[in-house]
Amino acid sequence: MGAPIKRRLFVIVPAIAVIAIFSGLRLTWLNSGGYSAAYFASRTEMTYAAGAVISIVAFTIFQTVNRPALGRIGALPAQMAPPPRLKSVVCRPPSTGSHVPLSPVRTR
Repeated sequence: MGAPIKRRLFVIVPAIAVIAIFSGLRLTWLNSGGYSAAYFASRTEMTYAAGAVISIVAFTIFQTVNRPALGRIGALPAQMAPPPRLKSVVCRPPSTGSHVPLSPVRTR
């Protein structure tokens, strides 16, 4: 989660989405002759308009619901407890009684 935040992904992608929405509205305005009602009377243009409205609603829902949740998720690692420290282990040479001969293993 840290890499997208460092790269400002949650700032750049919504900005690009806003630019795309406004450019789509501008192109529709130019193509329809100022949003004339006759232009939107055909089924094709109604479908384009419905898709535009649905995309704007989806973007608004994302910005109002998901973005605050992503901010809280991004803050979780800082709130987590640090991992417990391991006790240091002292290595000792093996005692004379724990010696295992390797000769039976070598004969196989």
